[in-house]
Amino acid sequence: MSHSIRVNGQRLWDSIMEIAEIGAIPGGGSCRLTLTKEDQQARDLFCRWCKKAGCEVVIDRAGNIFATRPGRSTGPPVATGSHLDTQPHGGRFDGVYGVLAGLEVIRTLNDLEIETEDPITVINWTNEEGVRYPHGLLGSSAYAGVISLPALNDMRSTDGARFENNLMDIGYLGTIDPGKFKMSAYFEAHIEQGPVLEQQGLPVGIVPKIQGIRWFKINVAGEDNHAGTVPMDNRKDSFATTAHIAVDLEKMAMEYPDIRFTIGKVDVEGGVSHNEAEYAEFEHCEAGANVLAGAIVTQAKAV
Repeated sequence: MSHSIRVNGQRLWDSIMEIAEIGAIPGGGSCRLTLTKEDQQARDLFCRWCKKAGCEVVIDRAGNIFATRPGRSTGPPVATGSHLDTQPHGGRFDGVYGVLAGLEVIRTLNDLEIETEDPITVINWTNEEGVRYPHGLLGSSAYAGVISLPALNDMRSTDGARFENNLMDIGYLGTIDPGKFKMSAYFEAHIEQGPVLEQQGLPVGIVPKIQGIRWFKINVAGEDNHAGTVPMDNRKDSFATTAHIAVDLEKMAMEYPDIRFTIGKVDVEGGVSHNEAEYAEFEHCEAGANVLAGAIVTQAKAV
């Protein structure tokens, strides 16, 4: 019997396409920034689908959603899930596939009237992407105890919204503390966000380990001068120095196959076309099994 079980691929596809229309953007992607009205609409739809499938829906105080199909036992469930929020120009499958694939497993078990020994839970983690708030993985970090609930509640979004108030505004401030919902195991299905499997002609891969991620904010101090009069060899341009640092760090990262290095944001103080920049600040993310020892500086002076 177990070898003949197949999920309904068309139903899964249709569900992904339906939720992708929430926050749809030109080019076929979606924009559902965390705790916005679009995120709320996606959550509402997911919860309706879960309840229709016979699941009990529980929400914790970090806004994480746990939808559980009962099993024969009353022990902790086997869980799967991912996230419904997206990047500003997110694709239709990143995160949402892992959530709806879990829901499709439950729907298929219902179709075949299969009772499992353990309960099965599908999870939507809050703010995986970290676009509106200082960093990502907030819901799962609160669940794991990495971020305290008071610290999480007081976090401010890019538009000034307090996290706890934002959850209340969209109706997803739950009643249980993060980490109180117990599970016996957790699995996550995810699309590959790079080209490796496709290049190797492989349909699926299993992740044996995960990269450690570090974020750095680097300040570069220079000298504010008039761009039209100061000779090139007399300048202390913070942005030019920032560009040199960026190129050098990228070259160093290329020497380590396991490193992923990205500069995602650069701010230049002043921002006018006729002056050298006195201060520049850039943020970068480094991920990998190895660390670029000595490669990262916290402050630098333009020379």
